[in-house]
Amino acid sequence: LKREGIIKFQKNGRVKLINKNLLKYFIRKKDEKEIQQILEKKLKVKLSPEVPSNFIFQTKIVPKYDQLPISVSSVIFIVKKILDYLPVGKNFLFVGDDDLISLYLSLTEPRIESLVIDIDERLLEKINGVARKFRLKIETKKLDITKIKKLEKSFIGFVTNPVYTFEGIKIFLGFGVDQLGKEGGYGFLVLSDEAIG
Repeated sequence: LKREGIIKFQKNGRVKLINKNLLKYFIRKKDEKEIQQILEKKLKVKLSPEVPSNFIFQTKIVPKYDQLPISVSSVIFIVKKILDYLPVGKNFLFVGDDDLISLYLSLTEPRIESLVIDIDERLLEKINGVARKFRLKIETKKLDITKIKKLEKSFIGFVTNPVYTFEGIKIFLGFGVDQLGKEGGYGFLVLSDEAIG
């Protein structure tokens, strides 16, 4: 990279990017305050950290699917963690998304292209509606992960907030891992304090 004039080493040993055009290809890290400001500006609301993540998008929980949305502050934390690790914005997977993390992530970083799979068709319709409104690169697919092993394409990463049972965690996490490419990827498992004791 140094020889090609893309980077140079500073006296303190840090790497400095010379070719700034490359930045448009990589996902930039953001802190929680910056993420909240971006979301508030785009959604035209003041985000309250304690409010459930589904409240802003007016979705109802469906108990038979074990839906229990996390707080907005938790979603912002998860978005930060994804942006900390995700190098590029292609092929990211949401294995279930009753927390609507896909919307928060794509609103924060619109270059991210993702697929949301869920068994709840009503939830997927809501995600599609918001994605159309904000021109987000989110696709959705109704899917029961207990009945299919592999999707048609591989993903660079996934996030899941599964049913809080050992079997549920194993199924959701296993499905996500099976969707990663040969070179691997990033898996984000969301568990509440109550789930892990």
